[in-house]
Amino acid sequence: RRSIALTAPLTLLTAPAFARTEKQSEVYTDVNVLDSATSSTNFRAYSGPPPKPIFKTRIPTAWEAVRDLDTSGSMLGSWFNPYAPGAETLAVYRRPVEGVLKTSDLGTPEELGQASAGVAPNSVLLEYSQYTDKKGQDYYIQIVELDGASAGRFGAVIEARVVTAKNQVQYTQRITTTRYRWVAFEEVVKELRTVLTSFELL
Repeated sequence: RRSIALTAPLTLLTAPAFARTEKQSEVYTDVNVLDSATSSTNFRAYSGPPPKPIFKTRIPTAWEAVRDLDTSGSMLGSWFNPYAPGAETLAVYRRPVEGVLKTSDLGTPEELGQASAGVAPNSVLLEYSQYTDKKGQDYYIQIVELDGASAGRFGAVIEARVVTAKNQVQYTQRITTTRYRWVAFEEVVKELRTVLTSFELL
């Protein structure tokens, strides 16, 4: 049985949904679609990439895979929400990390979270936590808010990552949504958390 240890609270979950301004409505390509949750309550299990899977995760049923993706290099998989194209994405990738044999060699969950938040100006680390799978592999979760200047056309963005390391390779699962959808729709938050904690190496 996996254990999940929460080490920092997420303050945004208790914040009221904010009213959109005229400027914000211009940012979204389809206001009707992005103002609704358009999130699947069902998930499909995925193991990949073929022919010899490296990881497993759960993907929202409505999300689509990026076609013709070369998974022989750093990118291992990529998906997107067709109802929020460009705003909600999921990717799994890897990179070599010399001398790193296990996740804890990367630092603590908070240190990795602060490093992620420090990549872009005015970004905020909202949450960091960790879980361990049945094989004893540790996974670090970090959820960061990127402000509008850094995030681009969709305004402020929530970027959530699960990071793990094994045998000098770091594996990351990254999922994004807009801050508006994160604050306004509880089902979007539940969906994101389900995907986050389903990621495991095989």
